[in-house]
Amino acid sequence: MLLKKIELENIKTHKKTVIPFKKGLNVFHGNNGTGKSTVLEMIGFTLFDYLEGRSHDVYVRDINNDKQVFGTIKLWIIGLNNEPYIIERNIGKSEIAVYNALTNRKIVKIEKISQLKKWIETQIGLSKGIELDKLFKTSIGIPQGTFIDPFQREPRERKNYFDPILSLKIYEVIWSELGKLGKGAYERLLHEIKEEISEITGEIKNKSVLINNIDKVTKDFDALEIKVGKIKEVGKKIKEKFDELKNLKEESKSVQEDYEKLQLREKDAQIRVSEFIIKLNQVKEAKLICDKAKNNYEQYELQTKEQKKLEAELSDLQEKQKILQDLKTDHLHIESEKNNLINQINEAKEALENSIKLKSKYNRYQELEADLLLINEDLTRFKTIDEGLTKKRSDSETFKKQLELSHKKIESFSKLETKLKELETLELKKEGIKLIISDLEKEIALINQNYEYLLTGKCPFFNQTCRNIEEKKSDPKSLLKQVKYKKDLLKKSIDEVKQLEKDLEAKEEFHIKIESLKEVRIRLAINQKRFEELNEEIKKENEYIKNKDTYWERKKKLDDEKRALENSINDYITFSKLSEKLPELEKRMNPLMSKLEEIEKVMRDMEKETKKLDQIPKLFKKIQEELANLKKDYTLYQTHIKQAEELPKIEQDYNSSLSALENLKLQIQENQKLIKDLNSKYDEAEFQKYEEYYRKNEKTKTELETRMNERKLRLNELNEELKKIEEIETNLVKLNKEKDNLEVQQLFIEKLRMWIREFIPKMRSALISKINIIASEIYRDIREEEDAVLKWRDNYDIEIVTPKTVKNFFRLSGGEKMSAALAVRLAILKVLTNANFAFFDEPTTNLDETTRKNLSKYIYNIKGFEQLFVISHDDSFKRHSEYVVRFTKDANEITHIDYLTKVNEE
Repeated sequence: MLLKKIELENIKTHKKTVIPFKKGLNVFHGNNGTGKSTVLEMIGFTLFDYLEGRSHDVYVRDINNDKQVFGTIKLWIIGLNNEPYIIERNIGKSEIAVYNALTNRKIVKIEKISQLKKWIETQIGLSKGIELDKLFKTSIGIPQGTFIDPFQREPRERKNYFDPILSLKIYEVIWSELGKLGKGAYERLLHEIKEEISEITGEIKNKSVLINNIDKVTKDFDALEIKVGKIKEVGKKIKEKFDELKNLKEESKSVQEDYEKLQLREKDAQIRVSEFIIKLNQVKEAKLICDKAKNNYEQYELQTKEQKKLEAELSDLQEKQKILQDLKTDHLHIESEKNNLINQINEAKEALENSIKLKSKYNRYQELEADLLLINEDLTRFKTIDEGLTKKRSDSETFKKQLELSHKKIESFSKLETKLKELETLELKKEGIKLIISDLEKEIALINQNYEYLLTGKCPFFNQTCRNIEEKKSDPKSLLKQVKYKKDLLKKSIDEVKQLEKDLEAKEEFHIKIESLKEVRIRLAINQKRFEELNEEIKKENEYIKNKDTYWERKKKLDDEKRALENSINDYITFSKLSEKLPELEKRMNPLMSKLEEIEKVMRDMEKETKKLDQIPKLFKKIQEELANLKKDYTLYQTHIKQAEELPKIEQDYNSSLSALENLKLQIQENQKLIKDLNSKYDEAEFQKYEEYYRKNEKTKTELETRMNERKLRLNELNEELKKIEEIETNLVKLNKEKDNLEVQQLFIEKLRMWIREFIPKMRSALISKINIIASEIYRDIREEEDAVLKWRDNYDIEIVTPKTVKNFFRLSGGEKMSAALAVRLAILKVLTNANFAFFDEPTTNLDETTRKNLSKYIYNIKGFEQLFVISHDDSFKRHSEYVVRFTKDANEITHIDYLTKVNEE
C-alpha cells in the first residue's frame, strides 16, 4: 500500500489542509504545535482505527456556530493491484465511506468500522492474528521518544512487549484456557453425568411393579363399563315417558306466556293508533302552508340561478381589466428594453471594427507565447539535467569506491573457504571422538557390572556359580585394571573434544563472513552494471546541454518583442469580448419586436371585450333586490315541505296500525281455546312420579361413570409413568455415550495443550529468523557496514556481530542502538504486512547531539520501503529529502503549509 494524499477539514489547527505525498523520504518540518503530528494521528485513525486514548471531541476544531461540528479526513491510497481508493472518515460522527478514485463510486460493502478494518487488513496483506491498532502503535507510527525503549527492558518485559506484536501471546492464552476447560468444565460435566446415570439406574427398577398395576386397573375399568351399559338401557325408557310429560307441561306454560304477551301488545297498538291521529292533523296543516308559498319559492330559485350567472360574468370582467393593466405595464418595460438593446448593438459594431484593426498584432503575440513556452520547457529540462548531473557524478564516485572495496573483500574469499573446510574436518573428527567416548562409557559400565558379579561368585552370563572362580582361574583385579585403562582413554578423548570445540568456536564467525562475502559478490555485479549505466547517462546528458546558452539569447529577444505588444493586446481583448456580443444582441432584437407587436394586438382585443360587459354591474344589483322580496315565502316553503311530503306515508301507517289491532284481538281468542285443551291432557302427580324415577337412575349412572373415570385417569397416570421410564432408559444410553465422548475429548485437550506448548518456541524462532534476514540487510544499509550482521535473539535481545566484535544491545553506542531498533521495527513491518511506508515522529527526542545529527543520514539510507515519513522540528532532516512540507500556524491558530526542496534551501 502507498499513501498519495490527505485532506483534513476542521481537525485541531487544520481548517482545511491538503497535503500530497511523494515516493521516497517525506519530511514534515515546523515548530511544535503547528499540526505536524496531527497528520500522523489522522492516518493512524483512518487506516488503523487508532487514537492514543483520547476522546474524539478534542480533535474537532472549535467553530463558533450553532450547527453540529465534526471533522473530516480524506485519505488517497494505492491498494492491491495498484487500484486507487479514497477513504473518508469523520470525527464527531460515525459515518465512513470508501470510494474507487477512478470512478468515484462508493464501495457499498464497507459501511461499518469492522468492515473497513477487514478491508484494510486485506489491502496491506496483514498476517492473521495481528491487530491493526497494535501494528500502528508498535511498528508504523511509534510515539515520540519511545523508539529504542522496548529493546532496553528486562527479558520478561521485552517478551510482554513483542509477543503480542508477533501474535504469539494468543498461543499461551489458548494453552491456559484449554487447561481450565479440561480441569474445570469437563471434570464438572463428567461428575454431573455420572451422578445422573446413578439416579436413572435407581428409577427404572420399579418397571415390573408398574406393569402389574396397569393390568389390575384395566380389569376394574372393564367391569364398571358393563354395569353402566345396563343402567343406561333402563334409564332410556324412563326418560321417554318423563320427556313426554315434561313437554306437555312446558307447552302449557309457553301458551300461557304468549297469551299474556298478546294482551300487552293489544294495549300498545291502541296507543299507537291515537298517536297517528294527532300526527295526521299536523301534516295536513303543513301541506296547506306549502301550497300557498310554492309560486314565490319557484321564482326565488330561478332568480338565484340568474344571479350566479351574473356573478361569473362580473368576475370575468374584473379579470380582463386586470390583464389589460398588466399588458400596459409589460408594453412600457419592453419598449425600454428595445431602446437599451439598440444602444448596445451600436457599441458592439464599433468594437468589431477596432478588433479587426488589431488582429495581426494579436496573432503575433500568440506565436511569441507558443515559442516562449517551448523554450522555457527546454530550459527547465536543462536545469533538471544540470541538477541530476551533480548527483549522478557524486553517485558515480561512490560506486567506484564501493567497487574497489568489494574487489578487495572478494580476494580474501578463497582463504576463508579453505579455513572453513579445515574447520568442517575438525567438526567430523569431533563427532567421531564423541562416538568413541560413548563406546568407552558403555564398556566401563559393563566391566564394572561384571566385577560386581564376580565378587558374588556368579557368572555374569549364565547367572550361576562361576567355574573359573571355583577352579581359581579368574582374577577380578584384571577387570579393575581394564577399567582404569578405559577411564584414562575416556579422559583423554574428552579433553580432545574440549580442545576441538574451542578450535571450532570461530566456525560461526567464518560462516557469517562467507555469507556476507556472497552478498558482496551479488552486490558487486549489480553495482558494476549500475556504474556503467550511470557513466553512459552522464556522457549523454553532457552532450545534450551544450547548446543551452543559445536558448537563453533567443528567450530574451522574444520577451522584449512580447512586452512591446502587451498594450495593443489588452485593447484587442477588450474590443473582441465586446464585439462577440453583437450576434447575440441582434438575435435578441427580432423576438423583442415580435413580442411588442403581439402585446399591442392583445391589448386592442381586450379593450373590445371589456366594453361588451359594461352593463353587468347594474343587472347584478337589480336581481339582488328582487331576491330580498321573495326571501320570506322561500323560507316558509323550505321549513314545511319535508313535513308536508310525509302525508301519504302517515295515512298508510295509520291504516296499518288499525289492521294490526284487529288481528291481535283474533289471536287472543284462539290462544284462550288452546290453553283450555292443554289443561285437559296434563296430570301433575304422574309428572312428579316419573321425575323421581329419572333422578335416581341418573344418580346411579353418574356414580358408576365417576368410578370409571377415576380408573381411566389412574390408567393414564400409570401409562405416563411407564412412558417416562422408557424415556429414561433411552436417555441412559445417550448419557453413557456422552460420558464416553467427554472422556475422549478431555484426553485430546491434554494432548493439544502439550502440542501447543512445544509449538510456541518453534513459532517464535521461525518468525525471528525471518525478521533477522531483513533486519541485517536494513542495518547494513543504514550503517554502511557490509560485514555487520544483526541477530535478534529468541529473548528479543539484539546482538551486532562484526568480524572483530560481538556486542549486545546495552554495549552499543547511541547511533548503533537507534540503527538496530530501526532495522528490527522495519523488518517486523516487512514480515507481517505488505505496507510500503513507515512514520518517524520526532525521532531525535532524547538523543545526544552526535546521534541526532547522524539519524537523518541513517533514515535516508533505509531501503526496501517506497515511502518514509519524518515528522520533526529538527533542520538536519531537510538536507536529505527532496520533498519537505513546512508547517506554520497563524494568529487564528490555523495551520498553513509550504513546499520546500533542496533547490529552495540552497
